[in-house]
Amino acid sequence: MAEIHIFLIVETVLLFGASLTGFIAAITVGITRDNFNGCLLYGNINWINGTLPKITNYGAATSCNFCVGVQVIAALFALTSGVYHIYVLLKKENKNMWIIPTLLINGGFTVVIFIQACVVSVGFLQWCDAVVKGTEVHHCRDGQHQNWNEMAGHGGHIDGTDFYDYLKTGEITSWVSFLIFGVLVALTIARCVIQRRRQPTKEFSQGSTSDTAVITQTEQSPGVI
Repeated sequence: MAEIHIFLIVETVLLFGASLTGFIAAITVGITRDNFNGCLLYGNINWINGTLPKITNYGAATSCNFCVGVQVIAALFALTSGVYHIYVLLKKENKNMWIIPTLLINGGFTVVIFIQACVVSVGFLQWCDAVVKGTEVHHCRDGQHQNWNEMAGHGGHIDGTDFYDYLKTGEITSWVSFLIFGVLVALTIARCVIQRRRQPTKEFSQGSTSDTAVITQTEQSPGVI
């Protein structure tokens, strides 16, 4: 049981880590979307005279909504599971709880978060490719210093401050979240293997004890055929 105890402790730490990275990824992507009044992922820009940026089209709203929604759900699940792990560790019982359902859920989140991280990375790259076409912008980060409210054709106030930092943070934390859930899948599989290996040993031990009892009883009753 010592190995299972250690696995649960490690899983608990990872779950809270997944919760933290999930919330950060969702918040940073969401803030950028709200500051620009639209999703920047897969967005495009035309530069007027090479100095005035004009957003010709935003990315699909579903791209940002998908990224935010997936990470919020994953973060809430990780937080709830982490709290439950602490409860199990404190109670010191039922340490092999819900192994198969946990494996399936963590595996599902790993796949979905991988897709979400790809959406952020590719969409962010496409946006940055459009940003660096400006004559005064040599790196995507430099676009943060542009006055986005001077561009033609926009609607409402746009706050372009720190958009690169927010999206970069969202990209990094998305991939970290994916890695954490991948490790959780590996740990759950290892815990399942350990449990399966112990079950035959336990059954054999119980069977040996039972056989010994029968032999002893037979020896004590020689008259019974």
